[in-house]
Amino acid sequence: METSTYDIHLCSLTEWSVRHIRDIFEASTDEQSLRAISTTFAEDLDASVNGAPLTREGIKQLVLAMRRSSPRGLNVEWLQAVEASSDPTTNR
Repeated sequence: METSTYDIHLCSLTEWSVRHIRDIFEASTDEQSLRAISTTFAEDLDASVNGAPLTREGIKQLVLAMRRSSPRGLNVEWLQAVEASSDPTTNR
């Protein structure tokens, strides 16, 4: 029996964040945006915006309202992202 070895590389938190935030806010359709929210956030999300608690359903409504208020679509611009140093022992 042959054994395969794979070098699995986890993306950084910054890479993960950029990809998921882009998928949510810059999606072509509301359906794609809602799907991205569902794959990004847990159902039992414990979040807040400006100190007010927010559920995953609340995030969906907030994002949809933002999308509808911008006829040309939303665009996320990252001005700065700072990576923490990699830890070679955890492959992160």
